[in-house]
Amino acid sequence: MDGQQASSATDQPAEGPENGPAGPTVLERLLAAGLAEDRAHAHLHAARVQVDGDLVTDPAHPAPPPARIVISGA
Repeated sequence: MDGQQASSATDQPAEGPENGPAGPTVLERLLAAGLAEDRAHAHLHAARVQVDGDLVTDPAHPAPPPARIVISGA
């Protein structure tokens, strides 16, 4: 193949809740960090969550590593 490797399905991580096209969401990352789901939603609703310095209120907002998530006023 002229020195090129063929790409296979195993070269890409499987899609799923934590491996969608944009990676894990801010909610998934907060839950993985040990925050209770109701608390995570409360912080998002109160506009206290930032992803890489941008205010985020949508729990489905992408936050793939190495994105930095900060909860202010907590």
